[in-house]
Amino acid sequence: TTYSFEWNILFQSTATLNGVRLGLTFPAATIVSAAARIPIAADGTAGDFQGQINSSGDAVVTTAVQFTNTNLFAQITGILRPSANGNLALVYGSELNTSGIVIKQQTCGFLYPVS
Repeated sequence: TTYSFEWNILFQSTATLNGVRLGLTFPAATIVSAAARIPIAADGTAGDFQGQINSSGDAVVTTAVQFTNTNLFAQITGILRPSANGNLALVYGSELNTSGIVIKQQTCGFLYPVS
């Protein structure tokens, strides 16, 4: 089965120069491609950082956030056709160290079978 998926991520950073690392882990797959969109600056053409995730454990990393201790919204969307059993999981971290990024409990993921 092929799936379309979406992660809607609410996060906070404790420092404007402490970016976020967002990625995915998943089982072996014959088809996988995802895109991440993460806010890094004021509204406008350079407001979002975008990147691709094409392997399990891959992540998109920003170098900054616009606001500290404020809810920020990021999104990962993609297509996955697994060839083994397993879970699609969101992984996160700080760009600089192991602390300073908080994923809020309202973060949610959706998985839709594609016919």
